[in-house]
Amino acid sequence: VNGSRSRRVLVHELGHAVYRSLSQAEKAELKAIAVEYASHATDAADAYREGDENEMFAVSGEIWFGVHQSALNTKGFDTSTPFVKLAPMMRFIERLYGPARSVR
Repeated sequence: VNGSRSRRVLVHELGHAVYRSLSQAEKAELKAIAVEYASHATDAADAYREGDENEMFAVSGEIWFGVHQSALNTKGFDTSTPFVKLAPMMRFIERLYGPARSVR
């Protein structure tokens, strides 16, 4: 497990706050990313539904900052991981936050 629960919660909730500060154009871009992601989901538990772009953004921030509750061992985004289908989201996050940083 990467990071403590408190770090994950902090980064996750910060993601929701950042989402609320995005422009309408950025929110539309995130919505398109979430809809595209959902169209390829094979596991119902993995499918972000329309309107879930805020949650998808917050969870993706956990991955970006290296505190996601997964087996990831590094901060940022590694295309060899099962998260490869999140590449469009990760490109968006990199534009927003800059290079990946660990908060561990």
